[in-house]
Amino acid sequence: SNPDPLKGYRIQIGAHRSEAAAKSAWDKRLKQHGTILNKLTLLVKRVDLHNRGVYYRVQAGPLNDQEAAKRICDALKQKKVGCLVIRP
Repeated sequence: SNPDPLKGYRIQIGAHRSEAAAKSAWDKRLKQHGTILNKLTLLVKRVDLHNRGVYYRVQAGPLNDQEAAKRICDALKQKKVGCLVIRP
């Protein structure tokens, strides 16, 4: 029973054209940066950008607050991984 990533702040580390691609991107990041990401639960968020098509965002959480999410993003950015903080 993992905590629900929708219940708090999240991070976003990519967007892909398919759910499968989003999941495999997460698996790859988890292997590379497990010490940073291993406490988080993956959330693949489908978003329809109409003229640009459908994307699957690679998000993970939950994090207690913006500060906690920012710390993880900062750690990832030091490893050259793009990261956004997503509010609940």
